[in-house]
Amino acid sequence: MAIPNSTITMHHVGNVVENINMSMRAEDFPHIAELLNSLYAEPIVAIVREYSTNAWDSHVSAGVTRPIEITLPTTDRLELVIQDFGLGMSIDDLRNTYSMYGASSKRLSNAVAGQLGLGCKSGLSYAEAFTITAIKDGIKTVAMSTKDDHGIGVIKVLDTAGTTEGNGVRINIPIQRYDVAKVCDAAYKLFQFWSPDTVLINGSTPITPDWAIAPLRIDNDTLVVRSDGSLNTSYVIMGNVPYPVKDAKVGRSNRRFVARINIGDVDFVPSREAVKHTRHTDATLSELSEYITDNFDRVLKTKLGTATNKWEETLLGILWSGKTLALESNQDRYIISYNPEHGARRKSQSHAKYNLYNITQSNVIVVTGFNAKTLSAPARSRLEEYAPKDTRFVILPAGVSGIGMLQGRPGTVAWETIVGSTNKVKVKGVARSRKTETVYQILDGGGMTAAELSSLTGKVMYLEPDDTARYGSLDGTVVRLYSTRQLQRIRRAVPNIVHYPVELQARQDEALEAITSYDISVAQARTLDSVFASLPAERVEDPELAKHIRLSKVADTDTIADANRLGITVRFSEITDYRRRYQLINPYGQPANLSTTYKEDCLLYINTKYNNTILLNNPLQVKGAA
Repeated sequence: MAIPNSTITMHHVGNVVENINMSMRAEDFPHIAELLNSLYAEPIVAIVREYSTNAWDSHVSAGVTRPIEITLPTTDRLELVIQDFGLGMSIDDLRNTYSMYGASSKRLSNAVAGQLGLGCKSGLSYAEAFTITAIKDGIKTVAMSTKDDHGIGVIKVLDTAGTTEGNGVRINIPIQRYDVAKVCDAAYKLFQFWSPDTVLINGSTPITPDWAIAPLRIDNDTLVVRSDGSLNTSYVIMGNVPYPVKDAKVGRSNRRFVARINIGDVDFVPSREAVKHTRHTDATLSELSEYITDNFDRVLKTKLGTATNKWEETLLGILWSGKTLALESNQDRYIISYNPEHGARRKSQSHAKYNLYNITQSNVIVVTGFNAKTLSAPARSRLEEYAPKDTRFVILPAGVSGIGMLQGRPGTVAWETIVGSTNKVKVKGVARSRKTETVYQILDGGGMTAAELSSLTGKVMYLEPDDTARYGSLDGTVVRLYSTRQLQRIRRAVPNIVHYPVELQARQDEALEAITSYDISVAQARTLDSVFASLPAERVEDPELAKHIRLSKVADTDTIADANRLGITVRFSEITDYRRRYQLINPYGQPANLSTTYKEDCLLYINTKYNNTILLNNPLQVKGAA
């Protein structure tokens, strides 16, 4: 679809005395520039979206089919890197287009997304400066985008040199430590909508989101998906930019669509954070919704025809048709939902029906033919031995109708199968000894009787059903209890058993008291930027920096190791920001294994600036003087 043209209707009112063209005074530009730098409501989302989109646009324009590459920040490497292998840029490109507010080389093209001339400046909405490394036709240009004293963006060209590397652009944006998780989240939310083989994140293909695994495909560009926690609104994707479309659904409240449309099909706000609901946009969305609705039943019918058994057909009906399918039992046989993880037993609300949607989840085992009204302790033990402890069971007693709908479903078993799977515990209806010893669930799997627990030499701890403590931090045996009555019984056999959260808190308090000032210094030094940490401390003349470099490389003390194992974060005040002290060591895109030449340049710069600072502050103090 072509980019829409705007038609302005002129209404003639009297004679025109003068045409006054709107313009801007030079002294007002800093204010306008600041408004443009504050354009984005979510700057972190903007920098990921704008530079990634620009990178792919460059691939499209250059006919490059390989993915762009994204390197996400970590606490050890505080930068976001976007690398493309497209057209590249020269100094003239930086001067004539990249640096100009509103200038764009893409405005007359429907093949690429960038058209506003603002996205390449979005980095300044988040960071004080970021680095641009551009290669075009054998010339590499390294530049820094920052702001002058008036807040106006300026690109400082740091270096140009010949190179044999291919064309492309790399953007390196420094990320604050507390924003690392936000940047990663913004990246995964954006790239879940990108086409396959267009982007690599940290060298890997993005994980396919749940909503995209089994959608109803109207056509290659239009999917109908279920509304869930990962996708609760519809989206149109234009030029790899996803735009949420609120209140757009397909027939039922549990359906949404994700549709890839042509560039120009909808209008959007300057920040590209939302569609702009113009007459053109609304007409496109209305046409799209009508198209999906008209074809939905046809696609679903085809999908139902691919089912290989009754259960697959039933599942598809539940997922897409919204039917209220239920199993029914007779009045004296209750359907029971049982979760071994919490020791919970719950009857269905109506005591007669159980909605099939509740047993469509993969971690649910359906047990048919149970021969009792309630689930006894021995029966629970049977179930725990049959499947992992985090598996939920739906128990369907004899007499339940509608079992045929479960035909072919994985995880549907008869009670007799569970009874015959082990001889450890006997259940009602099967011969058993008069005294069956209770088997307690151990946290790391398996079970032990009270007698077996009492014979253990190590510490024995228990967890109550509602405990949410950090598990696995303490040595010993941990028992998961289902009720306070179990606690009373187990204490008779294991009188020294202790509550796991109480023991954990005591150990954490001990670990905190053991932390020394040296431990705190080590924890501080671990936050040192990787460029500085890689330098040889013995050659760094800034004593404070040299000390932190040494400490960043020492091994964990026993107290730090204990704190880490117990989930304790060693608290400390902020370390000196050496990137501000030595600002020229800010080409954030340096590789992990820094070259010897680059390290030598860093050492020369650090030592020279440090000694010059001393000289300026105290002219009489010269290094090496008596």
